[in-house]
Amino acid sequence: MGHYDVFSTFYDLSIEPHYRSQREAAVEALDLRPGLRVLDVPCGTGLSFPHLMAGIGATGALLAADLSSGMLGKARKRVAKAGWENVQLLAQGVDDLSLESLQNGEPVDRLHVFLGMS
Repeated sequence: MGHYDVFSTFYDLSIEPHYRSQREAAVEALDLRPGLRVLDVPCGTGLSFPHLMAGIGATGALLAADLSSGMLGKARKRVAKAGWENVQLLAQGVDDLSLESLQNGEPVDRLHVFLGMS
């Protein structure tokens, strides 16, 4: 994951302009509502968080996982800056996720995968 740790330092500026509309469309397709639990994997630097949080509100839960400590560090700063208290960041890959590793062990309502299959 070392290359993603390095990539995290310039990821937002280099990638976001090219994928902003697709990111918004992906979140819109999830048909989010307040109170839903969403798993975002890989969450990267958290660029989708504002869109996801707008959909689930303060009563929902955002579970965000990534293997890169660099990406999670940026995501953590984004969460702190926004003051979101219903975000759980996980240093895990999709293969390692289980209900037990997710907040309260409850199932998720939606899965958000953006640029995670490339």
